Amino acid sequence: MKWINHNIVTFSTVYMFTNDLCAASMSLLGAVFPDFAEGKPTQGSSAQYWRWRKQHRGFSHWLFFYVALLLLLLWARQHYSYFLAHPMGATFCLYFLIGCILHILEDAICGKVPFFNLKKKYGIKCFEVGGVLEYLFVIAFVVLCVLVKLKFV
Repeated sequence: MKWINHNIVTFSTVYMFTNDLCAASMSLLGAVFPDFAEGKPTQGSSAQYWRWRKQHRGFSHWLFFYVALLLLLLWARQHYSYFLAHPMGATFCLYFLIGCILHILEDAICGKVPFFNLKKKYGIKCFEVGGVLEYLFVIAFVVLCVLVKLKFV
C-alpha cells in the first residue's frame, strides 16, 4: 500500500474506534514506520533495488514484534507509576504501535508479511500496490468508517 493510503486507512480506523483526533494523529507515524525503517527502494542500482525488494516486509513488518511491544506497554502502564508521570509519552507510544500494527495488517491485504514466524509470510493479494483497486479500497474504507461513525451501519 502507498504511504498516503496507509495514513488514510490508519487515521480513519483509529478515529472510528476512539473518536479522538489526537490519537488518530499519533498513529500516523506508526502507519509508515515499518516501510520507513527499511529505507528507500530507489537508492542505488537496479541490483540494490531488487535486493531491497526481496528483503522488504521482513523484520520491520513482523507483526509479533509490535504486538509484543504493545502488550508490554499496556502491562507496564498498569504496573508502574512511572508511566502515570508521563502519560502523553506512553499514549504516543501506544498509538504509534497501533499504527505499526495497522500498517502490517494493511500490507497483508496487498502482499505477504510475517505474523508470528519471521521466516514465514502470510497474506492475500487483493490488489496491486499503487493500482486503481488500492485507491478504490481506500475510498470504500473511508466511506464505511464515516457510515459507522454516523451509525448508518
